[in-house]
Amino acid sequence: MTHPQDDLATLLFARADPDAERNAAIGVARSVQRTLRVATSLAKVGRRIDIGGLEDWVGRLTARALDLDPPDGRVVRLVLMEVLAELDRLEHAVRARPPGVDG
Repeated sequence: MTHPQDDLATLLFARADPDAERNAAIGVARSVQRTLRVATSLAKVGRRIDIGGLEDWVGRLTARALDLDPPDGRVVRLVLMEVLAELDRLEHAVRARPPGVDG
């Protein structure tokens, strides 16, 4: 007879990072945030930007955030608010470009 502490699956899961899902969601959010920051910088100097793939990233990020337990979700919510602020900065930079500027 094996004891639960001797079970390989139990040992593997016990050693797994309990914060892994939250950290993965934060990692995706930070990646989106960096992409938005670069896009904002380019927009500010009048360069044309293409953020077509951003929607997929945001979709994955949203799915990850929704799968989290409420305490972890609250932590990720703060990071998502930072991503939203970066998106607002990008929108402002794009709208501030003079008409006809197409980099």
